Amino acid sequence: MVNPVYFTSGAYLLAVFLCLFAMLRRGKYEALVTGLERRLSNLSAKPLATFFSLFFGVILLRIALLPVLPVPTPEKHDEFSYLLLGDTLAHLRLTNPAHPLWKSFETFHELFSPTYCSKYPPAQGFFLAIGQWLGNPWFGVVLSAAAMVALFYWALRVWIPARWAFLAAFLAGVKLCFTSYWMNSFWGGAPAAIGGAITLGSLARIYRRPAAGPAITLGLGISILANSRPYEGAAFCVPIAIALLWWLAGKTKRPETVPERFRKVILPLAAVLLANFVFMGYYNWRLTGNPRTMPLAVYEARYNPGAIFLWQSPKPPIPQNNHEFDVFYNGWVRSLYKPSWDDIKTVTLKKEKSFVLIFLWWDLILLVPAAFHLLKRKKIRLLYAAFLFTVAAFFFLAWVFPHYIAPALCVVFAIIVTCMRHLRLFHWRGLNMGLFLSRMLVLGLLLQTANAVVTVNEDPAGVGGVRLEDRVALIKKLQTLPGKHLVIVQYAPDHNVHDEWVYNAADPDSSKIVWARDLDRGQNQKLLDYYKDRTVWTIDADRMSSPPRRYSLPVN
Repeated sequence: MVNPVYFTSGAYLLAVFLCLFAMLRRGKYEALVTGLERRLSNLSAKPLATFFSLFFGVILLRIALLPVLPVPTPEKHDEFSYLLLGDTLAHLRLTNPAHPLWKSFETFHELFSPTYCSKYPPAQGFFLAIGQWLGNPWFGVVLSAAAMVALFYWALRVWIPARWAFLAAFLAGVKLCFTSYWMNSFWGGAPAAIGGAITLGSLARIYRRPAAGPAITLGLGISILANSRPYEGAAFCVPIAIALLWWLAGKTKRPETVPERFRKVILPLAAVLLANFVFMGYYNWRLTGNPRTMPLAVYEARYNPGAIFLWQSPKPPIPQNNHEFDVFYNGWVRSLYKPSWDDIKTVTLKKEKSFVLIFLWWDLILLVPAAFHLLKRKKIRLLYAAFLFTVAAFFFLAWVFPHYIAPALCVVFAIIVTCMRHLRLFHWRGLNMGLFLSRMLVLGLLLQTANAVVTVNEDPAGVGGVRLEDRVALIKKLQTLPGKHLVIVQYAPDHNVHDEWVYNAADPDSSKIVWARDLDRGQNQKLLDYYKDRTVWTIDADRMSSPPRRYSLPVN
């Protein structure tokens, strides 16, 4: 059988030759290429048509790829925590009662007292809840990714020409919405990217015509940031706030007086932000008992002795309730970073590599000369500032995941297409070399994505896709058996603590399958007494071919 990569590579070469002939010979070849570009440019001038084309295009194409790239399954600790959040919200609750046997269910990134909940802010869980209502939480991921791409166009078209805003959104969709963990997992950064895009797009519309509408959407964008990535979102909003205050003070040339600006913009914006402030306080109160204390803060204080920021040192080990937590937090996390120049350089290099891997592609090296012209675009300097503030906040973190810069992601693609605008102007010996190279940038991304699809590579970082296959297989098997089940998970001494099996739904007692840790005899006896109506199994999670077997307490 012919390797499918040959087909995608062959199609790429044909497109390259077509663009090359268009540059060298022009005539019908140039007319063919420019005809396609002109149709897309005409589409980009129709805001509603373009918005919905991008939105539904992402959804339909990703669904069409399901035979090759199936619905992903979770693996990372964070994903299961987000799924708990989505399940909780899907049941129209903000949190869940603490379980009397919570020590048996204790798992990563989830609080078990005073209530049972995820440690994370609710924005990602909101989309997962919508997906769960539609049949699978992942459908919420698809919707959030599609909305992100469409809103990139909506936001950027008031900062840069519409056709370039369309190209930026298109590139973001190709890069992140098919073969990336942003689509093929449950912990991508689409909600925060949506918040950032709405914030930037609303601010530009306020500049154009101050009104309550864009002021309300500005407040909505800031609120989404506060409920998705509050730390990086706050950094992103610093230059936004400065620009808004500068505008309010009348430093920009607009006919409205300062009182008119205050009435039309600041009052509706303040109303939205106040409502969000009240919601966040209520949310915190329901989860932690204190409106000023976020569940994330409670969790980190209770479990995590590691450094969060570069200037912090690991704290002394924290006593844990099970061996896996002790290995993860007091071992792996504490050793992950120490405040030394070597560790700072290591962490920074990891951030750079992950940023390049997830958001960029090799063809962009052609844009390096054009990058020197970026500062000439005075209109979008505010976008640069928002990006730099977000990157600075990311730099000060000891953790390296690239979705931390999600609030400023639309700026990343705005910078790429702005460089392309300058590159297209480059001529060499009468040939429009810049136009040819710009087309190669787009074709290069399309080739990379197509090859990833046909080789079933859901994510270049190895994060997305179908994972923890043995756990998924066991779930499918138990779902076919009558009655309810309790699975007590055992781990080998050399168990990889990043492969965790113990995760439960928002209401474990009503679930068909309950997962529990194998703890001491007394705690396990409490489990058996509590779940008398369930079939009790045990599984060795580190033996790939180990079948589940009926559980019995060990003899003393």
